[in-house]
Amino acid sequence: MYKPNQKSTTILAGILFTILSIGGVVYAGPTDNAGGWAWGGGVTANPAGYDGMGWISFNSSDCDTNNDGKNDNALCGAVNSVVTSYGVNFPSGDGPITGYAWNEYYGWISFNGGDLAGCSPVMASAARVGNALTGGARIMAIKTAVAAGNAGGYDGCIDLSTATI
Repeated sequence: MYKPNQKSTTILAGILFTILSIGGVVYAGPTDNAGGWAWGGGVTANPAGYDGMGWISFNSSDCDTNNDGKNDNALCGAVNSVVTSYGVNFPSGDGPITGYAWNEYYGWISFNGGDLAGCSPVMASAARVGNALTGGARIMAIKTAVAAGNAGGYDGCIDLSTATI
């Protein structure tokens, strides 16, 4: 599997937050206000044969549309399987971005500052400042692979500094 480099993760971050939807009905928790899907990839800067990360879900309500605790969407895993409650809190004004998003190929994407330890270059916690984003996010499966010495040179860190809202 292709391991994205820093340039591709910067492009991903721009795409991800350009089409992120905020608000609507959510079930994950009162602070997990981001919902909807973002497409990560498909940019011409990607190498041949690489279509990107695919769809990224920002709230478990994307997978459990009728709130019965079971998955309704094949992008979230086996249909009718139990849905884990997750979500991302994206402030309406300046402030920290926290929580977890889900991708069917890469798994959990953390927006929690504590998960950025070991990123190179060092990244601050994800935050919204006006219409800009600062800090970073991290693909947790790749963070685990780094700890096991099996990440192929990529640390799973996503630089959000070039994205705008």
